[in-house]
Amino acid sequence: MDFYEKEERQISVEIRFDCEQTSITCLFDSDERCDYAFIFPDHLNSLTEYVSFFNAIYDYDAFRCRWILKNGYLSQKESKDGFCFMVNY
Repeated sequence: MDFYEKEERQISVEIRFDCEQTSITCLFDSDERCDYAFIFPDHLNSLTEYVSFFNAIYDYDAFRCRWILKNGYLSQKESKDGFCFMVNY
């Protein structure tokens, strides 16, 4: 899927997981590599489960409010539609 923001072309892919009630969107850079991914849970009550899971497998940087991944970071973000987690590489 292509979309334009501030007249700049962006390529994205959205994947829907109906059973998990979650969507994941990946944004790609000019080299067609995913440089951002967004996890959108359908319900706020599942956020605690996500946070518990992330805390169990990643170190958390409280100063920067994000989890540390091998090649990037995972953070919590408010979005216009509610709440999401953002991974940047």
